[in-house]
Amino acid sequence: MQSHYGYFNRTKGKDGDQIDVFIGDHPESKTVFVVDQNNPQTGEFDESKVMLGYNSIEEAQQAYLENYDKGWKGLGVITPIDIDTFKTWLGDGHRQAKPFSEYVDIQKANVKEPIVTDQHDRQELMNSLREGEMILSSKHNAAGKRMAVDELNMVREAVESTRRKLGLNNNPVTWEPSDINYQHAYNAYSAISFDPEKRAAQTQHDYVDTLDKLYNKLSALAKSPEQISIMWQQLERYKEGYLSHENAVLSAKSRTASPMITGPANFPTARNQKALEVEHNRSVEFSDWDDKAEKTAIKAVKDAAPQEQKDYERWQSIKKTLDSKMASIIAIDNGEYPGARSLFVSSLSGFIKKMAANGQAEDVKKSLEYIKSVGDKHSKPIFSANNEIWKLAETVQPKEDLTNKETETVGRYKGVVIMNNHSQERVQLMFDEKPTPEIIATLKSRGFHWSPSQRAWQRKNTPDGIYTAQKLMGEFFEKDEANSGKNPSFQIKPKIFDTAKTISEKYEKGTQIIREVEKMFSVNPSIVVKTNEDLLNSVNAINYNEQITEAIKHYFIGGLSLYGKVFINTLPHKTGNEVIRT
Repeated sequence: MQSHYGYFNRTKGKDGDQIDVFIGDHPESKTVFVVDQNNPQTGEFDESKVMLGYNSIEEAQQAYLENYDKGWKGLGVITPIDIDTFKTWLGDGHRQAKPFSEYVDIQKANVKEPIVTDQHDRQELMNSLREGEMILSSKHNAAGKRMAVDELNMVREAVESTRRKLGLNNNPVTWEPSDINYQHAYNAYSAISFDPEKRAAQTQHDYVDTLDKLYNKLSALAKSPEQISIMWQQLERYKEGYLSHENAVLSAKSRTASPMITGPANFPTARNQKALEVEHNRSVEFSDWDDKAEKTAIKAVKDAAPQEQKDYERWQSIKKTLDSKMASIIAIDNGEYPGARSLFVSSLSGFIKKMAANGQAEDVKKSLEYIKSVGDKHSKPIFSANNEIWKLAETVQPKEDLTNKETETVGRYKGVVIMNNHSQERVQLMFDEKPTPEIIATLKSRGFHWSPSQRAWQRKNTPDGIYTAQKLMGEFFEKDEANSGKNPSFQIKPKIFDTAKTISEKYEKGTQIIREVEKMFSVNPSIVVKTNEDLLNSVNAINYNEQITEAIKHYFIGGLSLYGKVFINTLPHKTGNEVIRT
């Protein structure tokens, strides 16, 4: 024996002997660990082993296995419990004949390890959890060697401990095959399948498998206590929705039949066709709901992440991209890769400029600092000292926060109003009455979705989204001139360079943009764009009013990029002439 060993007087375990106990080096520990020891040959429960004086499951498990030969297969579930609950169990002779982990009250009193909240520590635990789950799934270690049963048991216990530390093991929502009534599923297939038993069992299996997969997706995202709480709420909501739709499908399916099963004589073809159509509709509804429900659950968990976590994950993603692009540049500098350095530098520069165009000011500054630190470690810097990219650290402007901006009307038609809801980041169509099936089909084909909570058809309020809403409603409804107001709304036409292939064509498109916007507001000076500087000077030279400025701003953000190098983030207002090149 490697540990101090004894037994509890006046007790009787399943094997008929008094209950054994191993004594560790920490008698002050307030937690008792009880091992459900199994028969190595049959795998059935044999007896309980108590571990006193240990601080963790891992420590208790290691001590337990040290007292047996290598390859011992008797280790079962290890349950941590507080001393008072353990004493209650120890004094009840009837309970001692069954596995300790099976008792409901024992499970409720099960000691919960404190949930780790530090973001860095949680990330390390998540990485460890993913690694352990992969080992349990493949049953092979990192070297590709198949693991023994006792080794897998140790990994399994470590995974369970990690899940408790992350708060992933206190499952308020459970799912099992019996959630779907077997007889109901059997009846659904009895007239259409030669093997309704198998189909019913498969329906139950698919349900559990689907919930398991969603749980795995959400638990991989849930890294904070708030996210974990949201995860369980979403799982409960998804479970209820799944069962509701599945039962509706099964009910509809139970009214269908196949002449191959029932026989062709007096087969009710017409009635069966109607039943098949209903079953098809229920199945389509189920499929549509499932796709939306999963996306909603994932989004809810992601949105619940603390800002610190979002910032950390965003920077890790940016850093990964920077590292990949810089690795190629450094490889070229070292003669390890025969590529064109300028192309990779341009790609890296474009990545940073895109962040600047999106208003990611802090990310741009942090990226430039990181690039400089990497370049300082090599013989040749990533960007030359006079590269214009360095100016972005001073000129980049943070993205305007529109979440508190009031909802504005961007289109009025007889029967529908188009709203730009900044707080929801959605362009919304408010109809006077339910639109026709033709309009609904068109809206769905253009990315609009019905929002019951907003009572509107909506999509992301990008320039393209607003333009699409205005264009579609103009095709189906007359413009409500009486309520349009004095200020005309401009038609946003993003991606205007999609058809421009050559530089000269892009210049012509640039001229077209400015002329269209100015014509719209009855301002029509003669502007000819031949170079990048001409474009910038033309914009800078005119004392635009605020509406024109906003219109041009949307146009440029929507698609103008001469050579892919020039973006205009900020345009002059009534009293300003500053144009920022990024």
